[in-house]
Amino acid sequence: MPPANESERSKMAAAAAWLDDATLSAAREFALGEERTFSLDQDTATLTLTQESGVELKLRAQVLASFRPQDRSFRWSWANSSVDPILLEAAKTAREHFSAENFRAFEMPTFQATFDDCTGLVALAAQVSGCAGVYRALGEDALTAFVGYRTPEKDTIAPKLIKYAVSADEERGAQEVVRSYNDEMFPIDVAYHEAQGADGTELADEFLVKKDAIYERYWHADDKDYWRPCSFAWPSDHDPFRIKRYITIPKRANGVYVVAKRNAFDLNPFVVEMVGEKQRITSIDLDWGRGLLLA
Repeated sequence: MPPANESERSKMAAAAAWLDDATLSAAREFALGEERTFSLDQDTATLTLTQESGVELKLRAQVLASFRPQDRSFRWSWANSSVDPILLEAAKTAREHFSAENFRAFEMPTFQATFDDCTGLVALAAQVSGCAGVYRALGEDALTAFVGYRTPEKDTIAPKLIKYAVSADEERGAQEVVRSYNDEMFPIDVAYHEAQGADGTELADEFLVKKDAIYERYWHADDKDYWRPCSFAWPSDHDPFRIKRYITIPKRANGVYVVAKRNAFDLNPFVVEMVGEKQRITSIDLDWGRGLLLA
């Protein structure tokens, strides 16, 4: 990315925070993140998000930019001949706005950047061009197209995508379940790896029995053996210092998503539901949130 001054960096950080809020709001209001496939119709400038049930959410769309992780190349859509002109209005608006401020990153068609820089830039572009948020459309070889979208009209949202009623207490309780589960699992991973280093012995069975007892207390899964602990990943997946933040989002069918987010590409979305009178973890939705840009 071209050198940015303190003011430009500050604007990018503020815009990224705005985008995080907008993304979480969309996840709550019309189930953004629960889709399993997406498609972009360039003729009608429409982004279609399709859930596993087949329910679709259609959003007015603009392509802002793209990012190729292999060489960290970022390209504005107005410099990409494969993007239809109808999808370029937002990117061109942002270019005009920030070029007037001599913000070099908006004047150069392509350059190398980090993913965090990309997020800040497209968030700024979305803000000044009237987009409600940005969707990360993942293509082949992890190529990302940053697609700005408009807020859908209420009467265009399928009833199955309308906010599921979850109380604040239920959300807090769900997060506490996942936090406690991770907090209890982490010391076992630490102890196992310390024992391995001390005498080189295999203690997997002994330590897995301890993990299994914790699993039985916190989980209630239809396929219990599928999710049952069977390894000691290191660094530990349960390490509280690796988990950047916990996010809670109502799940449309039932329950709450509790996302243990480690970085932009590493989301661990637990599903927590009421089982009898207790909240229990029922699964991990590995496909949730692939298109979301979260701080």
